[in-house]
Amino acid sequence: MSTPPTWPQQLWLLRVGELRYRFFTGRPIVYVFPEQWGVDAGTIRRIAYERRYVEIEPEQPGSLRFQYAPQSVARVSPYDNYEPQPDASRGRQLLNHLVGEDKVWISVRQAKMSRQHIVDVARSEGMHVAADVADETDRILLLKRDRPSGRDTWNTRFLRWFTRGYLRALGIAVLAAAILTIWTLSRFYGAAVLWYLLIVGLFFGLGAAALTVFPRSSRVSWLAAKFDGSPSVQLFQSSYRLSHDLICEIAALHGYFFAGIMSTDRRYATMMFRRCGPGEPEVAHDIPQTPPRYDTPAPQPSPSRERRLRKRLSGADEVWISLLHAGLPRQYVVDAARDAGLTVSVELADATDRLMRLSRDPSPPRLPLPEPQGFRWPRMTLMVYLIPVLWLMFCFAGSAVASLAFDSRVVAGTLFGCGVLLAPPLVFVLRLFPRSTKVGWLAREFTGKNGVTLFVSTFGVSLGLATQMAAAYGYFPAGQNMTPAQGTFVSFVKYLPGGAR
Repeated sequence: MSTPPTWPQQLWLLRVGELRYRFFTGRPIVYVFPEQWGVDAGTIRRIAYERRYVEIEPEQPGSLRFQYAPQSVARVSPYDNYEPQPDASRGRQLLNHLVGEDKVWISVRQAKMSRQHIVDVARSEGMHVAADVADETDRILLLKRDRPSGRDTWNTRFLRWFTRGYLRALGIAVLAAAILTIWTLSRFYGAAVLWYLLIVGLFFGLGAAALTVFPRSSRVSWLAAKFDGSPSVQLFQSSYRLSHDLICEIAALHGYFFAGIMSTDRRYATMMFRRCGPGEPEVAHDIPQTPPRYDTPAPQPSPSRERRLRKRLSGADEVWISLLHAGLPRQYVVDAARDAGLTVSVELADATDRLMRLSRDPSPPRLPLPEPQGFRWPRMTLMVYLIPVLWLMFCFAGSAVASLAFDSRVVAGTLFGCGVLLAPPLVFVLRLFPRSTKVGWLAREFTGKNGVTLFVSTFGVSLGLATQMAAAYGYFPAGQNMTPAQGTFVSFVKYLPGGAR
């Protein structure tokens, strides 16, 4: 297991990344002073060569001067599809993917069209290329609408995701037909073993399709969403199946640069990126150097949202509210809380959301929190695993009772199949709850124990907001990791006077 890079090593990697992806980006002439950057001349020359630059005579002593000459450097050409005329169906698929979107990441490798053909389709939809990164494995384009249509609602995104899931609908139909066929055969022939063959077949089928079920462009969008303005980002390269160079280029567009490979307690190696100033001009306005504090831009609040908020505040002694979920301006939430006898005791905000703790006691939590005593319900982080386990136990027990007590092979096979098929999705069932509810669960994670570990994605907030909430309850980050299924999980340690832990 490799050791994490030290801070001086991280600084050196950050300087190298900034030189590679912020300066050697196709500019005609690039000047570099090795002493100013703290990077040796040999490394700078290697970076320039890899980025298709040739060295020319410097104008100032102690500096290096390079000229962009892509035709003079013998390197593998960046990826592109050089078909003279792509299939018309690909153009229609791309156009359907762009309809209604203000910003879309497109993989040329997945689209199976040349860059110019993609640009032509995007132009017909009123979009332009805001960023273009490429290596020999793929070319990634960021397409943006010339005149944005406004903020996309969750319902619109979900509807678009659902209506475009042709393969998912086909897979569900095939699965339903297979289950119906097996049930019919079991009903007439009593061949319960067919159920077990079906389960084995599904395991192999899902395992084989797990790496290809999500399109490449979707994985690129998820990767770009990781760089949300937080000081540092850690991610698995294997989770996105993109080359190291492409990941670093996408990160550089948002002002992040590679800082080394981190080794974690669970022996998972992750790529670490740190934020270094604003991003490139093409996307700098999306993630500014100082992210703005979130507030709902609603000039006229919806009456239904007002009623839901007041109903939630009525009779409550303490409640957490997410402005993104409430869909109401901050001042209106404060006024509604005042009418209910509540005041803002804790307020957290970043560019993604604003969280408010409304309580009858105006003072913030008294720190340090005392150690929990007596019986306590399991934390929601544990419920992520407890719910699927209880479901499996229920289905297996029911299957055993049905097969032994009633000799009903069909019922036993059905329960067994439901237990195996539905247990994995139940891991994500907590994410279906409203955002404000999940924020309240996150606050209850900090019970006063000396250490707390949680999956940030379970609660639907950014890592920055989770860290701010931890600080409000007297905790600070002690470690961070990422899993392909559940995303980022963070360990927090309670602060105790005197530095004891």
